[in-house]
Amino acid sequence: MLEDALGQVDDSNGEVGALAGRAQEIHLAACEQARPDPVELGERLARWALRSDWEIFLDSPNSYSDVLGEPGLARFEDVIDERWSALRRLEPGDDKRWEGNRFRPTYLKEMLAARRGVDALVEVIAHDLASPYQFWRVAHALAEAGRIEDALGWLQRGPASFPGNPDGRLAELAADLHARAGRPEAATDIACQQFAERPSLGGYQRLHGFATAAGVWDSPPCPRAGVVLSATLHTSPIVRPSRSSSHAAALIRHPSEVRTNCRDFIPRPVNGAPSCTPALA
Repeated sequence: MLEDALGQVDDSNGEVGALAGRAQEIHLAACEQARPDPVELGERLARWALRSDWEIFLDSPNSYSDVLGEPGLARFEDVIDERWSALRRLEPGDDKRWEGNRFRPTYLKEMLAARRGVDALVEVIAHDLASPYQFWRVAHALAEAGRIEDALGWLQRGPASFPGNPDGRLAELAADLHARAGRPEAATDIACQQFAERPSLGGYQRLHGFATAAGVWDSPPCPRAGVVLSATLHTSPIVRPSRSSSHAAALIRHPSEVRTNCRDFIPRPVNGAPSCTPALA
């Protein structure tokens, strides 16, 4: 009844959605008091969550976990598996636009898998590798579990699987993980390449942070941060970051004029090397 109302009113101010949330809170409180049969409750919640267009009971595996217990959660997952197991496994490059609604069964399956650990979660996420972002999600989950090297392996697989469709988020996470693992030089190399390909103030700041941690920012000639140590880039100087945050906007004065080729960043190539990581002189 409430979901029917949601489809017939203007909820631009969010009031009806808030009522739906409150109704779920009341339902949970009632279940905590009445303690219905957990298996029957698990099935009812799962089927409602799968059919709801308004994400009703979508958080059930977590919010109802104490009421459901292991028997209820097991039945909940059995119902979800009826839908999720029918979803086609997607490989890099597969088109899933005509796959129907994968969101609800996948979201719920991931939530259930996460309760068992990161390996179970990775297995579910990897059921759909149709986009570079899915590789990022696997890597992020592994990194959150402290498995940095495994995460980096997935971050390498992503670009290799989509050579013509780069996703900068994979490289950003890889740089962050190398820095977290105590390898600022590797992080600097990645950030340098990213900055060369897509110059931006944020990229410049990230490169400065990694290169400083690696101790190469002020080393003339700097083998990894050379692109940002250039005194000039034609008529658009790239300015060293000021110690005052008020000068952050001056880090790149004319971003639109910044070239995307490494050799354009370095006025005088070191040892003739045009890459982002020329050898030390």
